[in-house]
Amino acid sequence: SLLLLGRLDEGLAVCDEALKIRSDRGYLWFLKGYCKYKGEKWEETLKFFDLAYRNGITNSLEYSTLCLLELKRNSQCIEVATKGIQRHPEFASLYFTRGLARKYLKQPMDLVCADMKRAAELKPSLMSSYQRNCSGERANRCLIVTPIKLVFASSLTKR
Repeated sequence: SLLLLGRLDEGLAVCDEALKIRSDRGYLWFLKGYCKYKGEKWEETLKFFDLAYRNGITNSLEYSTLCLLELKRNSQCIEVATKGIQRHPEFASLYFTRGLARKYLKQPMDLVCADMKRAAELKPSLMSSYQRNCSGERANRCLIVTPIKLVFASSLTKR
């Protein structure tokens, strides 16, 4: 609830205390990572989401790819998303972030749009973004996407 109130430093302190007691709790690593994510500390965030993932919180992988995009580590984002898709093909955000990373690296639009289409199939709220960006003539021009943070604001509860 401290996160919802925007009290990130207090949220971090609570996570730190709880992790001293049980460092195998993936959700605590996730919450700590999420506090850093909300504070836009992308590099720090990555290590906490990795620990969360290793301790069973699979959706932390989705946030890891978002951080990699923010850090402009697009090749690494593609690699992490591709590995993630192999294990969790149901995560729309992995396809979406991989598509964005491909776009930023100026890879072929058919690859970009294939990822965005799959993301939209998995998360219908992305369909209009896919259609807007990958239909006809626009597929050959600049990809216009909904800001990443808005697209995945509900990813904690929905796929």
